[in-house]
Amino acid sequence: MNFEDICAVGRNLFSSKEFDTMAHTLTDPGALIAALPAIFGFTPVRSLIFAGMAASDQPGMLKVDWALRVGLDELGPATTDPLPQSRVRFCESTGSRVLVLVVVDDRLAIGDGPRFTDRHKQFRRTAAAVEAQFAVHRITVRAAFDCQAITVGAPWWSLLGPQRHGTMPDPTDSAIAMERVLYGQPLHRSRDELVALVAPDPEIHDQMAQLLPSARRAYQTAAVGRADDHHRETIEWISGCFQTADRGGEIPLHDLAMVTAALCDDLVFNTMLAVAATRNARAAESLWALLARALPAPFRAVPASLLAFSTYLRGYGVLTAISLDIALDAVPNDPFALEIARALDSAVHPSELLACAHHGAEIAATFGVHIEVTDPMHANDQ
Repeated sequence: MNFEDICAVGRNLFSSKEFDTMAHTLTDPGALIAALPAIFGFTPVRSLIFAGMAASDQPGMLKVDWALRVGLDELGPATTDPLPQSRVRFCESTGSRVLVLVVVDDRLAIGDGPRFTDRHKQFRRTAAAVEAQFAVHRITVRAAFDCQAITVGAPWWSLLGPQRHGTMPDPTDSAIAMERVLYGQPLHRSRDELVALVAPDPEIHDQMAQLLPSARRAYQTAAVGRADDHHRETIEWISGCFQTADRGGEIPLHDLAMVTAALCDDLVFNTMLAVAATRNARAAESLWALLARALPAPFRAVPASLLAFSTYLRGYGVLTAISLDIALDAVPNDPFALEIARALDSAVHPSELLACAHHGAEIAATFGVHIEVTDPMHANDQ
């Protein structure tokens, strides 16, 4: 299957489909649109975006539960079913019954307003067709808007119902954006910038390939006759590497090779799944990203899968998708990466994957390492 074409298990879907299980209340169209960069972690362009809405604790308000981004080049003719059925099935699988649609297109002519421009009229037809497409599945498109860009003061216009328009507040001032900054999650200017954080670096692949055989032999030799002690020491050492990577420190290639050798040990790998549900998760992600860039195939599939799992637990499906692309490019049939891909494609809530983290914590306990697993989706509320 091809991830770019369908929302099912496959290879490239996640480079064009972004899913985030966020839960933030928004009060008006401009605020909703301005919050999208913080939800995705980058500023969407030339995109059709769906926000799955749910009832808020505050009467008369809705909150954003998740967001889905589809590239405009994926859409069919506005007069038929413009949205691929795989995307419709995905939205249906989330359980949401109310959606808000946002179109971002820098080619939208502004002038005194887009209402008479051909592209705006096209988007109105697209919105109406999408509304009808979802109605068959008993899903309501509550509202739809278009805009040229998501920036402070940028205008937006309605696509369904009576003509409405307004301007956006500063996207960097949204509550969601401030939360990301508070918890050390930077906003990126584009999706390409986010991809670059984990893109493989061929310049050092040959060096790592030469170091890995001796690193794996050294790891196995060190464990002889002292397996539990060796595992405890390895987890402590890798934890130190987390912190070094997180603060931007340099980790020698030899050490990266040793971490890779350790991750080939199932006990260590499963322990790292538990780390994904702790306060060290983001620091660990820095190391997984570093390894995903540094390692040749097939070895980079392991850290890329760990990064996908960790970001999935925290609800940041964009980086999950990018990491899965890397993992499955390195090992197309990697069972763990495919399991995460199926979960993401089926809109499985991140909390349902916590069982993997709990299992990892139980394994770590067998060699004397205590890991307290929490739900990362609610960690910021504590």
